[in-house]
Amino acid sequence: MSTSLEKTKPQADAKLLATTALATFAAALGVSGGTNVWMLVARHPLIKQHRATLTFRSAIIGDGVLLPIISALMMKSFVQWQPRLGSGGSLGSILGGNALALVFHIAQGRGGLVNWTMTRPWRWNLLGYYHFVYMSTQFAYMMLYFSLLAGRFPKGEVDSGQKRDLAIIVACLALFGLLLATDYSD
Repeated sequence: MSTSLEKTKPQADAKLLATTALATFAAALGVSGGTNVWMLVARHPLIKQHRATLTFRSAIIGDGVLLPIISALMMKSFVQWQPRLGSGGSLGSILGGNALALVFHIAQGRGGLVNWTMTRPWRWNLLGYYHFVYMSTQFAYMMLYFSLLAGRFPKGEVDSGQKRDLAIIVACLALFGLLLATDYSD
């Protein structure tokens, strides 16, 4: 049974959600996974010396499946909420997304977690810098969603479908974190 609140809100178009998921897939796994395949075909020495994208479960499942699902579900709420892009919340999300990506990259450098995007601690290649920009953007997108959600939840402006989507998003993020942890404990 839907409430009158749910009936008056705009619904996300299936094409928009598919485009969101496809764009996330392309940016998250398409670029690095495609580069990985190209380097394998070209027998580039970097692919033999360092762990590449397609050897990480967090890249294949997390970037390739979970993040597109997360992004599409968040887009459904953005369509209903219609956030203003010039607001302080969007600027805070952009700054927060960059800060969080920076924390991850600093942890990578300090931990000496080398791979084919950081072949030596604190030395990223072009794909490593791309990954930073991508992570910053994805984190900013997620922070905008969670900040808008936090403002609407206490006011009762989150419908049952959005609560279900939130549960799926949280489960996907938890699974992604588990995949990351297992990738780096191998």
